[in-house]
Amino acid sequence: MSIERRIRDGFEQNAADLHPQVEVMLATVVSRTRRRVLLHRVSSVVAVAVVVVAAVTFGPRALDGLRSLRRVAPANSLHPSVTIPAFDQMAGMYSTTVKAKGVTAGVWTMQLRTDGTMVISAPQSYPGAVSGFQFDLWGDRFRTNAFIGDLCSGLAPGLYRWQRAGGELMLTPIQDDCAARVGVFSSHPWRQRS
Repeated sequence: MSIERRIRDGFEQNAADLHPQVEVMLATVVSRTRRRVLLHRVSSVVAVAVVVVAAVTFGPRALDGLRSLRRVAPANSLHPSVTIPAFDQMAGMYSTTVKAKGVTAGVWTMQLRTDGTMVISAPQSYPGAVSGFQFDLWGDRFRTNAFIGDLCSGLAPGLYRWQRAGGELMLTPIQDDCAARVGVFSSHPWRQRS
């Protein structure tokens, strides 16, 4: 037998021994793929269900938390609580003379109203705003945002201790970063006017 014939017989024998079971293998691959697709779909449905339950359970609380972050009190709001202080303890018209040099020097008049607002009349040398201010009282504490639009722009309201005796109102600074406001409010006593 020739070499060529031997090689051909060997190839034929090897080909006969290899009977690929294509149908069986294809069925196995299809079955595994179906299981993976089914598992993927089930896990997706479970994940969506968890997200929906979490959104329903915690969503309103989260939204309330986000909304409360956006609720910022206006810069000129002085009322820290819902209790209404007795503004009538200090309501009235007062005047003082500031003897310092500069735009705050001269006669100042302050009207404290029972609604927590104040109107200030300034000397002619003062070029700033004199209305639209607020004050707040609690105990012997007096807080005001006076001059917040000009002399005290960007600064927190001033906190003072107040004391009235015989028609005079004394304001002593506790915390006020605005030197001009401290000078106007506490350099001299305010005398009550009729």
